[in-house]
Amino acid sequence: MYLDEQYTVYNLASHLIANGFNVLHINEKTEEIWLEKSENKRSVAVRLLHHGFDWKNHLKKDIHKFFNVQKQ
Repeated sequence: MYLDEQYTVYNLASHLIANGFNVLHINEKTEEIWLEKSENKRSVAVRLLHHGFDWKNHLKKDIHKFFNVQKQ
C-alpha cells in the first residue's frame, strides 16, 4: 500500500508540473514536494506530503508549519 500511495503523490506532482507548476522544493527525507504556479500576478502554492496524521493536534501543527514556511 505504501508504494501505491507514494506513486500517487509523485504522479500528481508530475501532472501538476506538466500543467505549468514549478518545483520549489523537494525533501526526500520527509517525502514533501512544494510546487508553485504564478499567473496574472497571483501565485498558487501546493504542498504534497506523503504522511499520515494520527491526531487532530498533529494536523494543526502541520498547518501552522505550512503557513510559517509559506510566509518566508
